[in-house]
Parts: sequence; structure tokens; C-alpha cells
Amino acid sequence: MIAARMAIVLILISSLALGEPETQVGVLKKVTAADNREVSYPTRLAQVLRGSAAGSEVMRDLVLNGGDAVLTGAAHSYVSVLGGQTEAFLYSNTLVRFDAVNVWLMRRGSMFLVNKRGKLQVVIEGLDSLFVSSEVYLEATDGGLLLYVWEGNVTLGATASAVPLATVEAGRLVPRGTPQRSVLRPDEQARITKNISMARQVMSASGGPSPSPKGGGGAGAALVLLGLAAAGAGAYLLTRPKATETLADLVPQRDSRQSLCADGAAVIVTNMGSAAAPPSTTTVKFSGFPQVRRATAGVPPGGAVTLSLGGVVVSQCPKPPCNVTVVVDVDDQVTESNESNNTASGSCF
Repeated sequence: MIAARMAIVLILISSLALGEPETQVGVLKKVTAADNREVSYPTRLAQVLRGSAAGSEVMRDLVLNGGDAVLTGAAHSYVSVLGGQTEAFLYSNTLVRFDAVNVWLMRRGSMFLVNKRGKLQVVIEGLDSLFVSSEVYLEATDGGLLLYVWEGNVTLGATASAVPLATVEAGRLVPRGTPQRSVLRPDEQARITKNISMARQVMSASGGPSPSPKGGGGAGAALVLLGLAAAGAGAYLLTRPKATETLADLVPQRDSRQSLCADGAAVIVTNMGSAAAPPSTTTVKFSGFPQVRRATAGVPPGGAVTLSLGGVVVSQCPKPPCNVTVVVDVDDQVTESNESNNTASGSCF
């Protein structure tokens, strides 16, 4: 019976993959068994499906092309998307197709996504789509979709409606239903916390995003990751009222174009949060000029700092208009209430 169901899945995904251009979209970095230990290669515990071909054995650091699908059976897979800061941990019995860097099709199973910059569109078969910024845990089954925002912002959309979700919020969606905010049951919260901890350990060990104490749980809980010795490492859930949590929120000041576009440019970094921001790093990139990195001093709540970009003469931009992109806290040194507003782009004429 299991073999028959697997054959149906392979036929379905093969028909979807026909005609896709072979554009490199990612790398399958690691396959781990159920006990979280990396497997030996080549392995069929995870398979890559291409066109009408049957699933092939997988090697570490296997390049994925547009239209490829990754199928994990009893194992887990860790995927890094090229050209961005998107990482995905695919749990067992999960089937995901990579149409392109910004559009994924998830057929079933569960995965943990880390998408630090921009928004990633994830299409859930039969359940419409998600726009993901930062980190989110997903479970897709025949009964619907369960989503938990570990950090950042998610827009859960279906039919003509959509629900925005922020850090430590959860949402649900049933087939042909409308998206709704939800409170996780204790058993769901415990399972998700355990799964995310597993994903974090594998991703961190492979050079992916490092664990950070930015998650939470259910109705305003706070998650603390304890970096103990291997025997005692784990995630511990501590509940506290969400309203008492105070965090910084660094943003590039929106009305600073005049200072940015002047010769001897400067950028203004503002803290819109309710807690002081520790020192961080800001980058500014003008077209035609090398990227500038500036150490950024700590910023009190509601305060701002001005960073001089000496050496950048905007009037000498080789090809006007001179496009500029500012990224605050580029190295993720600050725990923020909103990680999706750290980038601002514009043009100097």
C-alpha cells in the first residue's frame, strides 16, 4: 500500500515538472536520518525528482534546478536557496517542488523556513499561498495547513481573504476555507518547538543561520534557547505576557533621502522599538560605488544615529539615477520586534 501511494506521488510531481527551464535555484546541503545524524551518500532516503525521471539518489551539496522536487521519506533534508538568505529544513514525508527562487510548491509534510530578507512565496497545494518574511514553521496535511511564525511576518492568503501574522502567532487554513489566527494547543506547541530545535541544530551545523532566542509560543510565550553541552542542549518554553516583552526595532529613517543623496552622504538609523538597541552594523550600497559598512552605535528607544559615508560623491554616480540600498543590523546582532523592515531602497537623481 505504501509503495502504491508513493508511485502516485511520483507521477503527479513528474507531470508538474515537465517543461521547466534548468535554472539553478538551490543546493541540497545535507540529508539526516530520523535520529538527526547525517546519512552516508549516495542515499535514497531523500530523492530529487526531475521531469519524467524516477527519483534519483542524492549526494551532499546536490544542485537543484527550477522544476526539481525534493522528496524526503524517513529522512530529513536541508536546502539552501541560491542568491538569497533563504534556508529550508524539510522534515520526513515531505514533498516540495522548487519552481524558482521566489515560488515553491509544497504538496504535503512539514518544513521550517528561514528567509531573512524580502518575501518568499510558498504555494501550498489546494490551500493557496503564503508570503513569508523571516522564519516560519509549516505543516500541510489533507486536513489543512498549520502555520507558526517563529520570527518575522507572514501573510496567509486563501480565496479572496488574507490574514497577517507576526512573531509567535499561529494560523490555520482548511481546504476551501478562510485563513484564521489560531492558538496552538500545548501538544502542538511542544511538537513544533521540538521540531524547530532539531532543524536549528542541523542548519547551524551546516553553516546556516545560527540559533537565536527570538521565537515564542502560543498566546504570547517566550522561547529561550540554552546553548548547553550536547547532553543538555534543547529548547525550553517559558510563558510570560507578550505585552511585557520589550524589543528594539532598527529601521533606515524614511525621510533621510536629502542626507543620503547629498555629496558626503549620510544615513540615519532610527530605533522604533521599546528597548535600547545594542551596537550593530549598517551597510549602504550606491550603484557604481563599493558597498560601505559602518559600525552603528547603540540607539535608545525612539532615538537615532547619523552615519557619515565619507568618500561617496553621489553627483559622480557613473550612470544616473544612482540607486541606493540601506540595510540596518545586516549581521543580525540585534534582537528586534520586526526583522522585516531593516532594508530600504531608493534612487538619487
